[in-house]
Amino acid sequence: MSSPAAATALPPKSISVSIPLPVSLLAKRAKERADALVAKTAALSDPSFPKPPQQPTTGEFGDDAFLSAIVTIPASHSAALSGQSPSGEYGMPNGGGSAISILCHGVFAHKNFSFFPLLAQSWPHPTIRFDFHGAGDSPGVPCVSDYWSEVDDLAFVCEYLRQHDWKVHTVVGHSKGASIALLYAMAYPHVPRFIVAVSPRFNVVQGFSAIFADQMDIISKWGVSYAQIKKRGVNTAALVRNSRDDWQNLDVDMKKTCHISPTLPVLICHGTADERIPVTDASHFASIIQNCSLRLIDGANHNFSNTTPNSPTTTGVPLLSAILDWFTYETTSLRRFWAAWSIVGVHEPKVFPPQTCPQRIVAVDGVKNFRDFGGYPVGNGEWIRSGILYRSAELGSITTAGISTVQRLGIKSVFDLRSNQEVVRRPPSEALNEVARRYHVPVYAEKDFSPEALGVRWKLYESGVLGFPHVYMLILDNGAPVFKKIISSLITVSPEPSKGPEPMVVHCTAGKDRTGVIVAVLLKFLGVADDLIVRDYALTETLLASAGVISLDGVRSMMSSKAEAMVGTLASLAKEYGSAAGYIQKKLGFSAMELSRLRDGLVTKVGEEREPVGVRPYVNPPVWFGDPVLRALL
Repeated sequence: MSSPAAATALPPKSISVSIPLPVSLLAKRAKERADALVAKTAALSDPSFPKPPQQPTTGEFGDDAFLSAIVTIPASHSAALSGQSPSGEYGMPNGGGSAISILCHGVFAHKNFSFFPLLAQSWPHPTIRFDFHGAGDSPGVPCVSDYWSEVDDLAFVCEYLRQHDWKVHTVVGHSKGASIALLYAMAYPHVPRFIVAVSPRFNVVQGFSAIFADQMDIISKWGVSYAQIKKRGVNTAALVRNSRDDWQNLDVDMKKTCHISPTLPVLICHGTADERIPVTDASHFASIIQNCSLRLIDGANHNFSNTTPNSPTTTGVPLLSAILDWFTYETTSLRRFWAAWSIVGVHEPKVFPPQTCPQRIVAVDGVKNFRDFGGYPVGNGEWIRSGILYRSAELGSITTAGISTVQRLGIKSVFDLRSNQEVVRRPPSEALNEVARRYHVPVYAEKDFSPEALGVRWKLYESGVLGFPHVYMLILDNGAPVFKKIISSLITVSPEPSKGPEPMVVHCTAGKDRTGVIVAVLLKFLGVADDLIVRDYALTETLLASAGVISLDGVRSMMSSKAEAMVGTLASLAKEYGSAAGYIQKKLGFSAMELSRLRDGLVTKVGEEREPVGVRPYVNPPVWFGDPVLRALL
């Protein structure tokens, strides 16, 4: 992928496009325009309505007929598209199945605002940036508070692109456009592959109350406000629609972005010196969107114009680098993760032998977050054996059917990492104890280390993902005797050495913190790539959310398993012990020969995979994987 600086070496081709609106959307816009005109006429004819120094237009910027857009095609793609003739009089080339990304501007902005032209030039494939209705070169009545009307604009642009044989790859939005992109992702989860939200607003009522503090009376009484809008290159004073009722509704809608599909990666970017939207809004989004990454640009203001000299060619370069770096990582990492999870075929070709990629989520009735440790690639044609080590949340509610599943999987041992208090609150299943030996090996015997208690003790609600690596290193330190017992069991020779150790399950309360840490150490030791370890860890949040364990109040942050938490933990592990092998040797006291035996028991060559006992009852995941294609594959 090219860097922002390198993108100017071969200038991209730009095409101006007018996107005609369909009849259904024109009818909706006509009603909005009529309602707005009534409100504005009433306001301007009222003697008590405050008049500005510059007489505003009523906001009638022409009937909605089209959306003005610019398509930018990188030089590397120009040859491939040169043979595609423009479609009709509007100049939109046929995509021929190519990927295209959409750029959405903020309130009172336009398609060429700030860093957008540079982003289009730097993007690795074609982009389209358009003016929402009433903004820039698009006719219509602008509105501050009706976000869903602009979601309609974005939805139609996506449909228009589909009709011209383009595949929407990424939707990028800035400020209000970022919020539009997130709402669109919630309403249309299966259209884009990625969402990038730059400086989105989470607390709408609080933010708008501050921005429009001097206009609250006219907003409350007339439902309008004054604004400066740039139309066709000219700053124009206007009265625009602005409703406090809309603010209240949007406050609720922003919190509903927690429902964005976990299969849709989201990047939130925010400047630490943003003067319009507080950086805490970004952290709120990052804490509720399940598959979300957060990037903070140090010292950047709202428009990212102060991170480099304010010129058309350099504005926002640190932001662009952050987006493109994330984009590169997500693209390569997702390919490997989907392949390793046997759900390839949605976006990537199947590249791994199916016998080495078991579907790891196992339906054990009455138990949450139950999945197989094995199946990940470790290089040189080797894979972690499946059917040996399982992980889960607590097993106290397992049903008779669930116990039958455990028997079919051949599980002989259960390692319970919970504290005494947790065991008292949720006692183990006596019926399960008759099937598999239970070893109560608490990481902290007398301290409550459930996720909720962790959050209270270490104030993780305030420190977020930055607090987890510290706590996880404490777990690795204090839990050394426990983890030594588990690893010793994995080294113990089984009745059939060629098939590896006897199957076992390790669990705590949620199967996230104590269980997640030891699983991550073992995966790292065996040679699994960091991005797969991080995604495997983060999957816990998705599974718990589908089971109703994670709520959306303050406890959510305490229960979360954000990827950044494991990224920090792996870095701390390397800093403290040099490697996962270093931890197992130095802290747990295993010899090099024992480490070799551990690896031999857990790793297999392609074609030597151990088959679990009986039929593996995989879970049907319609709740937590919203994509119907993924449901079919799983």
